[in-house]
Amino acid sequence: MPSPARTKFIDAISSAELLCLKGRATLFSRKQRQVQYHASLAASVAAWEAYIESVVRGFFDEISDPLQPRFIALHQITASRAEVDLKRFNTPNAKNSRELLYNWTGFDPINDWNWPARKLGGPATRDRLDEILQVRHSFAHGYPMRRYSWNCDAKGIPNLTAPAVSMAIALFTHLVKVTDQGICKHIKNTYSGSIAWY
Repeated sequence: MPSPARTKFIDAISSAELLCLKGRATLFSRKQRQVQYHASLAASVAAWEAYIESVVRGFFDEISDPLQPRFIALHQITASRAEVDLKRFNTPNAKNSRELLYNWTGFDPINDWNWPARKLGGPATRDRLDEILQVRHSFAHGYPMRRYSWNCDAKGIPNLTAPAVSMAIALFTHLVKVTDQGICKHIKNTYSGSIAWY
């Protein structure tokens, strides 16, 4: 069974998929399709960010042990300190997401963040995540869209397409799955307890 964070992500990413599908509608003008694709990409990034925040909170819920008062006191202090970082977390690129996970859960996703289905090793997967964040950042803040191999048309002009947005959705979905599995193993191995996930 996936974590509650992943369950929420699956629900949120389905909205991004729906926006992407609507963008494919032939009745839309090019500009209307771009608006749909921008909304879809923004929704997928938001789903990723919410997952990272939620899985850290879920980690604290899973390791809580009300039968150990000393542990509970330390747990509450640590969880409240983590909440400060979670509220500041607003750029879910590879570096920031990894640091937040490692600093507050002890789980380092670096070895899990690769994408064999797309033949992307760890560094290339993290670069792709960061590129997606840069593209979302550009249209969210009114900057010219950055040019990458996956977001340019035949003339080399950067824009979003259904395949580009679908790729981003697939990447986030993959990263959430492997992160969820990794945190689950980490909790089982480190805290020797049962866990409701998987």
